Amino acid sequence: MNAGRYIGLVALIGAALVLVVSGQENPVAGNTAAIQEGASLFRANCSPCHGLNAQGGGRGPDLTAGRWVHGSSDADIFRTITRGVPGTEMRPTG
Repeated sequence: MNAGRYIGLVALIGAALVLVVSGQENPVAGNTAAIQEGASLFRANCSPCHGLNAQGGGRGPDLTAGRWVHGSSDADIFRTITRGVPGTEMRPTG
């Protein structure tokens, strides 16, 4: 897994779960405290489906593969996390 991609993903997830800033660039990119918070939130909220290393866990897809069915921009991923994906096990978080 690309460590930089994982750190960016963790920061984005932390931003999505902690902040309500829809449609903007990731406001906490590169923020060490936010990355640590995001990692903790990922472990608690996302890893049961996406696996501890975000490489898929049976129910959730691999988040490290670069295949973003619902969009790959920060705003797209924020929307997927906060609104969920209707008709799937991806529930809204936020």
